[in-house]
Amino acid sequence: MDGPFISPLYLRYIQADFLTDFRLKTGVFPKLDYK
Repeated sequence: MDGPFISPLYLRYIQADFLTDFRLKTGVFPKLDYK
């Protein structure tokens, strides 16, 4: 029944996971180093 339908929660989880990974690679650690 689900077929090609992807639930919004799943998409939101994917987006949040991607954003977290992106921050870890780019923004968070350099900002922590400024301390």
